[in-house]
Parts: sequence; C-alpha cells; structure tokens
Amino acid sequence: MRRHAMVDAATVVLAVMVGVLLMYGPNAVVRPYGLGGSAVLVVLAVVLWWRRSAPGAVAWIAVLFSTVLVLAEALVPGAVLRPYAGEPTVLVAPTAPFAAYAVAVYAGRSRSAWLAIAALVAVAVVPSQPALGSFRNGLLLIGIPVLLGLYAGARRRLLAALRDRAERAERERDLRAAEAVARERARLTAEMHDVVSHRVSLIVLEAGALGLTSADETTLAAAERIRATGCKALGELRELVRMLPEPGDHEDAPQALPDLAPLLDAARTAGTRVEVVEIGAPIPVAPVVGRTVYRFVHEGLTNVRKHAAGAPAWLQLAYGEEGLALSIRNSTATAPPDPALATSGSGTGLLGLHQRIELIGGSFTAGPCADGGFELRADLPGRPDR
Repeated sequence: MRRHAMVDAATVVLAVMVGVLLMYGPNAVVRPYGLGGSAVLVVLAVVLWWRRSAPGAVAWIAVLFSTVLVLAEALVPGAVLRPYAGEPTVLVAPTAPFAAYAVAVYAGRSRSAWLAIAALVAVAVVPSQPALGSFRNGLLLIGIPVLLGLYAGARRRLLAALRDRAERAERERDLRAAEAVARERARLTAEMHDVVSHRVSLIVLEAGALGLTSADETTLAAAERIRATGCKALGELRELVRMLPEPGDHEDAPQALPDLAPLLDAARTAGTRVEVVEIGAPIPVAPVVGRTVYRFVHEGLTNVRKHAAGAPAWLQLAYGEEGLALSIRNSTATAPPDPALATSGSGTGLLGLHQRIELIGGSFTAGPCADGGFELRADLPGRPDR
C-alpha cells in the first residue's frame, strides 16, 4: 500500500514536469498563461492520483481538457500554441498518456473507459492547424501507453493468479495438517478414555466390594461415596469424550451449542434451583466455543453447589451477531456448605476457566454481587481467531 502511494505521487509529479516542459521548457509549444495555466496543470496532474480506482473518469477528464484545447486553437489560432517552428505537434492534455496507461491496466473491460481512449485518439489525430497535428504522432502518444498498460495489466493478473494459487495451496496444506492433528487428537483421546475408564472402573468395583464385605458403618459410608464419585467421574468422562470432535470432523465448522440439559438436570437433582434465561436467537459457534460454554456452565453450577448451598441460580445466555455473553449468578446461601464438598477439587477451577476463555479471545469476570451472592460472566466470540 505504501509503495502504491509512492508510485501515485511520482506519477503526479511527472505529469506536472511534462506540463512545465510544454509551457516553460526550451522548446515550449504551449502558451503558459501565467498562474492560471499553472494551476490548471496542477489540478489535471492531481487527478491522476485516482487513476487506479477510477481510470475511466480520469481518462474522460483528459478527453474534456484536450477537446477544449483543440477547439480553442481551431477557433482562435495561436490561443494555445506558440508560433510553431518544429515538428508537427499533438495537442492533448499532458496527462493523456498517463490516463491511457491507467485505463489499459486497471479498467478491465469497462466500455466507458475504453470509449474515453478512443476519444483521446480521435482528439490527438485531429490537426488544430494545417501545419499541425500528426496522425502518426497522435497514435504513438496514446497507443504506446495503451500497449504498455495492456502488458502491465496482463502481468499483474498473472501474478495475482499465481499468488491466489499459492495461497489456496497453503490453505489446503493447513487444512490437511489440521485434519491430521484432529485425527491424532481423537486417537489419543480414545486411548486416554480407555486407560482412565479402566482405572476408575477398578476403583468403583473395589469400593463396591468393600461395601459388601465390611460391617463397619463408617467404612460402608466411605465406600459408597467412593463408588458414587467414581460412577460420576465415568459419566463426566464419557460426556467429555462425546463432545470432542470425531476423526475427520472439521474443527472450525460452526455448530449449535452443546446440550446443557444434563448439567441443569444434575444441578437440580443435587438440590440447586436453576432458572435459564435466553436472549436472542441461538447462533452456530465454533466447536471450541461450544466446549468452553459447556465447561463454563459446569464450573459455574459446581461453584454454586460447593459454596452457596441451598441458593437458587440463574443462567443467562445472550446471543449476538458476533458471539454470545453468558452469566451464572446465585444469591446468598441458605444452608451451611458441605465440608467434604467444599474442600473437594484442586481449587483452581475458576483460574483454569479464565485461562481457557482468554485463549479463544473471550473475556471472563467473577466476583460478589451487591445482594451477597456471586456471579460469573463471560463474553465469547462465535469463531475465535487462531
């Protein structure tokens, strides 16, 4: 972009220099008309700045000015040209060759722009005086820039096609690499699921066997808690594996949000009243965003059960064009917390959730509410940048 601006500025300066030579050079053929003529020259040259975006308009301005010059010289000989003493002169605007070149490079198949080139050729070959005007010089003055522009335009289109082909090849290569990573991730996930499920299943079986063989009430209660926790862990592991992409799935393909009903049902079964509020129409999101939403709701409801026993909770999902905002808020606890439940876990759940949300370009806040409750908030993009 900066290079284009430098070329455009150089083109404007060059057009001004051509006009200055025609009016003030040692072989000047055009009457200068003082400050007014110089101002018109500068304005014509500055118009060339837009030759990339509007080549047809720039060419028609050159046609208009050239026509005015030819008519003025035809009606009042000597009004434009100095007393002629050299080769036949082509009477066109000094910006005409630049405008012709721009049309050939940037106008494509615009009929209006090419009609302006035909008009420039016609004006250039019309003699303003019997001794002036040369068909050959007029064709060369407009024809050579057009031929150069056609060559430059063809080269430009060829380079663009090669660049597009290279970018397409790179995207295909990235896609194949992403698919290979997804397949390997799915394979490792399956292996991890098998290993962990096997170990946890053994723990559940041992706890069940201990409950059947022991007569001690404390041991029986501990064994039942271990068995229940293991069964719950197996269920959550299966749910997590179900949410991960299958081999061959496109990781970036938008999807509907994962089903949150199992999380809500589990929270209600555990005694937490949960009210869900949805604002707007649901939108498809990238799979990684859907998994983050699931993790946010899971962590938020777990946080309520652990630290706000008996308190109701409100889950809000607000959908927008570019993403979604969600929050989980609870009021003050109505019962003392379960010590075993409150001290379970690593204590880094919210920190991990915060890091996970930031990794996909979202924002996360957590803190107490004015009514004594607690709230988690997150703003997530629909398709995070990778």
